[in-house]
Amino acid sequence: MPSFTQLLLFVTFTSLSLSTAVFARPVRNNPVSKHQGPCHNSVSNEINELVKDAVVKNKIPGLTVSVSKNGRMVCNKGYGYANWQKKTPMTPRSRSQIGSVSKVIVTAGMMKLLEQGKVSLQTPVYGANGVLKGTAYQKAMGQGTRRYRPIIDMAVGKNKRVFTWYFDGKVTQGSSKDLDKYSQPQNFTVPPGQSFNSIIAIAKGGSQNRVYAWYDDGSYSIGTPTDLDAFEYKKKKKKGGFKGYRIPRENQRDNIVGIGMDTNKEITYTWYHDGTISSGSVTNLKSRWTKKYTTPGNSSRRYNIVGTAVSGNNVKLAWYSDKKASKGSTTNLSSIKGLYDYQGRNIEGSISSWLNEYKNIQVRHLLSHTSGLTRSGVEPQAAIKYNKSFDKYTNPLPYRLTHLYVLSTRKRLFAPGSRYKYSNHGIGLIGFLIKQISGDSYDIFLKKHILNPIGLGNVIARRTVINPNLDANPHSFRNGKIITQKIPTKNHPGSAAGSLKATAGDLVRFMLATDKLPNHKDVLKPETIDLMESRPFPSTAPNVAHGWHIKCKDSACTQSKLSHSGKTGGGTAYMVKFKNYQLSNIDVSGINVAITTNFGKSSKLSKLAHNIARKLGTANIPENYDLLNVEP
Repeated sequence: MPSFTQLLLFVTFTSLSLSTAVFARPVRNNPVSKHQGPCHNSVSNEINELVKDAVVKNKIPGLTVSVSKNGRMVCNKGYGYANWQKKTPMTPRSRSQIGSVSKVIVTAGMMKLLEQGKVSLQTPVYGANGVLKGTAYQKAMGQGTRRYRPIIDMAVGKNKRVFTWYFDGKVTQGSSKDLDKYSQPQNFTVPPGQSFNSIIAIAKGGSQNRVYAWYDDGSYSIGTPTDLDAFEYKKKKKKGGFKGYRIPRENQRDNIVGIGMDTNKEITYTWYHDGTISSGSVTNLKSRWTKKYTTPGNSSRRYNIVGTAVSGNNVKLAWYSDKKASKGSTTNLSSIKGLYDYQGRNIEGSISSWLNEYKNIQVRHLLSHTSGLTRSGVEPQAAIKYNKSFDKYTNPLPYRLTHLYVLSTRKRLFAPGSRYKYSNHGIGLIGFLIKQISGDSYDIFLKKHILNPIGLGNVIARRTVINPNLDANPHSFRNGKIITQKIPTKNHPGSAAGSLKATAGDLVRFMLATDKLPNHKDVLKPETIDLMESRPFPSTAPNVAHGWHIKCKDSACTQSKLSHSGKTGGGTAYMVKFKNYQLSNIDVSGINVAITTNFGKSSKLSKLAHNIARKLGTANIPENYDLLNVEP
């Protein structure tokens, strides 16, 4: 029977006799070293123990770890398996998907364009002086704005009165033709932590004729027209408990254009802008069925729906952004009455001011997640809107259409620079801007100007296979087992927000090429590196630089930690750069740590990286020890 020590050493993969069913997979008898790669002997054993502990606790098939100190790489190792099924060892050269860590490298690409004088951080994204010109962008902005402003949504009560909630925090009562006919505007409130901008839809109905509101974070509330959570607010919990209301898998909350509720029962009807409707309950909007629906005129009108409701006799009502309304059935919104005019409060100024703010979005806002754009672009939904066929490998959808889709269907959350909200689409848009400015796709531009000059030609878009022998297979966790997935063999660069493959050593090399130390040539000028690592909005977004997340220990941010994490379906990654910084009273200044795994499950890599940095902080490593001086 194996000892406890032998059990822990499943990372060595000479014995996988773990006591849990998770790893109860037959093991081949071929001997495989427990780890590969060089590391200075003063920290090698300690790093091995830290990695071994993390591997066991987080069930990681394989990972690479690389560390530098004061401009010198001192450790670069692979642990575990690049292919769990075949028991192929993970080497320091085994590439994995690094997800959002790609954003830092893509940001460096934009900073290179800045050095070349082709763009500035203050360059507008839109407008006559912006990178993206043309009426198509203006039209898409207008469509998206009128979809959400000035009206949030409508609902109908048992007395057939139409309640209308406006973006300025007012609610009125009226008819379907005159939204404010029966009452003066009254103030309404939302649950703590929510805003008018976070409301997805509002409905009224059920046996108690209450008001139901759904929010973009998956929460919902039950209340009155003037107090949306007077009776209940079900806040989404990240771990355990309530996980949010459910919608059809092929849709997102952003795709909801309206929700109506039966006046007598808590049966919901949810319309999406892709032409589908689902029926269900308050917490499961798809629990009954999903069907197709039509709007008056052509299908593009469904992207202009500003509100829906269910009236007496199960009549479905819809209002559109061009001041038209219709009445119909669940699947035909104009089967009872075609388009007719309606009127509401005149607060059109909110539309013009919201549109004007698009002109203020600059490159620095995209790089610091302060543009107000959110989430990711969705190719399948964009293809539906623009009636385009596409295949992500053989016939990819032009990114321009993906971006137009986002502009025309999603609300922008806040004025540029006023807040922080992590945005995959914002960095994806940076990749598009790189192409518009340079003429090269973002991945080709990165290879030419960032990666190849520092010897990182093997850092590639994750679906591009240059040498299958260098790629670690992606892995997932299903039914208590680690599942080895195939490496995609077709060429598709993916989004700039998270599509690169790399090793931990690659990421440390990148950090060494942006550290302003003389040991290795930098890929950016010192002043550009300082700019990239500075906070553009320290008061409204204090924890973000350009591409990096940043933690400052003093107001001037002279003591800082720059980091980024990444996660995809088949890999996780974390990279961190310590500048004049301490961890647990240990000086870790000048230490860089990078970790990549071939496992798409959160693995607390930041904790492992911090523990490794503490070990390096107290280690005595000769100044002439640098793995980059001996590695080919």
